[in-house]
Amino acid sequence: MFSSFYLKSGDYVRIKNAEVGYTLPYWLSKKMGFSNLRVFVNGENLYTLAGYGGYDPEVTPDGYPIQRVINAGISVKL
Repeated sequence: MFSSFYLKSGDYVRIKNAEVGYTLPYWLSKKMGFSNLRVFVNGENLYTLAGYGGYDPEVTPDGYPIQRVINAGISVKL
């Protein structure tokens, strides 16, 4: 006899990539000696919302979970 007792929903939502940045106004960056100055932060695999506990839904074949990566930087044009 078949049972659905061990079946779980595989639905999940993941914030895969996001970036937030700000470019300084021209007059302010020109005062510092640059033609353009931008500050940014970006991330990858930031958040996963799943209806079940336990493992990550996108676990690699060797069993390691996907890593969260966060970068920050400054882009300068002279």
